Amino acid sequence: MTQLKSWIGERRWLVGSGAAAVVVLAALVVAVVLVTRLHTGEVLPGVHVDGIALGGADHDELADIVTERAEDRASQRIEIVGEDDTITVTHAELGESHDAATAIDRAWRQGRQGFVARLTTNVRAWRGNLDVQIALPQRVDTDQLDDRVQRIAEAFDRDEQEADIAFVVDGDDVELEVTEPEPGVTVLTDTLRDDLLDLIDERAAPNEPTDDTATLDVPLATPTEPAITTADLQAVVPLAQEVINGPVILRHPAGGDHIELSPVELTEVLRIDRDEDATEGERLQVVGDADHLEELVADLDLTVDPVEATVTLVDDQPRIEGGTRGFEPDLDAATDRVLALATGIADDDDVLDDDVPDDVERPERVGELPGASVEPDLSRQEVKELGIEEVVSSYSTPLTPGQPRNENLALAAQLLDGALLLPGERLSLNERLGPRTADRGFIENGYIDEDGELVSVVGGGVSQMATTLMNAAWFAGIEVIQFQPHSLYFERYPEGREATLAWDAIDLVIENDSPHGILIASAATEGQLEVSLWSTPWAEVTTETSDRLDVEEGDERDGFLVIFSRTITYPDGSSRTEEYTHRYDPED
Repeated sequence: MTQLKSWIGERRWLVGSGAAAVVVLAALVVAVVLVTRLHTGEVLPGVHVDGIALGGADHDELADIVTERAEDRASQRIEIVGEDDTITVTHAELGESHDAATAIDRAWRQGRQGFVARLTTNVRAWRGNLDVQIALPQRVDTDQLDDRVQRIAEAFDRDEQEADIAFVVDGDDVELEVTEPEPGVTVLTDTLRDDLLDLIDERAAPNEPTDDTATLDVPLATPTEPAITTADLQAVVPLAQEVINGPVILRHPAGGDHIELSPVELTEVLRIDRDEDATEGERLQVVGDADHLEELVADLDLTVDPVEATVTLVDDQPRIEGGTRGFEPDLDAATDRVLALATGIADDDDVLDDDVPDDVERPERVGELPGASVEPDLSRQEVKELGIEEVVSSYSTPLTPGQPRNENLALAAQLLDGALLLPGERLSLNERLGPRTADRGFIENGYIDEDGELVSVVGGGVSQMATTLMNAAWFAGIEVIQFQPHSLYFERYPEGREATLAWDAIDLVIENDSPHGILIASAATEGQLEVSLWSTPWAEVTTETSDRLDVEEGDERDGFLVIFSRTITYPDGSSRTEEYTHRYDPED
């Protein structure tokens, strides 16, 4: 009975304890329900995102506030300052971004997860001691950051700019274009990247986002100095400026064309040359270009040919004429002189002392054209020493007035007259007279061809000049190198001692084997053709001609054999004899 009572007592206690627990649990449930219902549809008090208190905000307000905060952080500005330029970028442009959605979700879930956590969180919120700090997740896209850093560097990077100067031509005007030197600038991209990341970190939570713009000096490598410097520029500018301050004139010393170069033309002849290896102050130089000068003066007569001295007969007396020097310009030296005169660095040898025209405003820019005198092949002194003093031999042949051949002989006399034979020189009559053609003034006349037939050709009859010249040479005692008598005999010529002539076939060639010069004078009058040799008497000549031998009769004229000779006695007493034989054909 006692045990039964004990069991019943324990049973009652257990029932009572269980009932009490149920009551407590029910009370807790009621409390949780009551507390959570206090903040249904809103963020619990004490919840913060990125330092912003969000208690009481509904979900839309929460999303708006956190999203705006993320945008504020991303829109913060950084001003990157260089020497001449400034670039402003936002954190977002540097690759910074914020996960607003995650922060919103975390804030909203406070007091809404798990029974116990919900109870404790809501109770703490109800009691006012809940403090939940939720970060606004941040990340930096390094690829975007690197790309932006590279673009910033490209904006600030600058190659070094060397000092330079140039002539700028506009029509007839010329100006100097001067480029000042500037050092090269290179951004230290790694340093810039690190500085930007540090600045982003400094402005992250717990710091408030700001509308103020942060300033960052762009990090630069040591500037690279240009090879051509201010010192080089300062040295050359005065010279270049002087180049375009007026024309430069080179006067011709020998009667040729003068050279006058305008400022525009000077900029073609002169240019600015660069030499980075030269000493500072000498790396920019005004230099000349002889090729361009040659092009500019191509149409000018700068070369003056020398004129050989010769002898002419004036009032039947020999007179020396010509013998003037020529001139060959030296365009390399001329370019140097133009450079000196144009830049104002000319010395006394470059500037012309006299012969400067009165209308020249700046005589210090006038010089003489450099070049070399060219001596004639035969000077006046050399001609004087030839000893052309008197007639040493003269020979004439008759002319029948009114004959057409006389025109050819008159022209031949003009072409031969004045020929000068130096000691040892030969004269070819064919070369001296040239082709006997109508366009040169010769007319048709009789001529004996190679078959001995008398035919009419342009220039016929000039063989009489060959005969006349041959005999003048014969009696002067000089060499008759080549001659050919006619195939038919003509009474106007000495037997045997005569010569025919045919262009490109038969020639008369004489040689001056005397120590003196010989001037040939020839003239055709109405009655005779005469050739005289002027020189210094040298040799004595005697001549002999045989009677006609082995005569062969012809209807028109006889043929025969003739032997003719000359003996030449020289000043030293020596002598020599030449003997020739020729047969004339009969003419029926």
